[in-house]
Amino acid sequence: MNTYGDRFRTFGHGALHGGLLGVFVVLPIIGINALFEKQSFKYVAINVGYWVVTLTAMGAIIGAMGPG
Repeated sequence: MNTYGDRFRTFGHGALHGGLLGVFVVLPIIGINALFEKQSFKYVAINVGYWVVTLTAMGAIIGAMGPG
């Protein structure tokens, strides 16, 4: 905290990390399950899109809250 302080506690930085979490964690999980269930690409796109938007919003809100 002494080095960076609140430099990376912003709305955009939180949104970036939320979106990355959605793409790199949620996409593989839902994609693999959809392959086993023989679901369509549209099914995967809708569900992953929902989670990416949701996690991006959550990350942005938490990032914008700042310290304590």
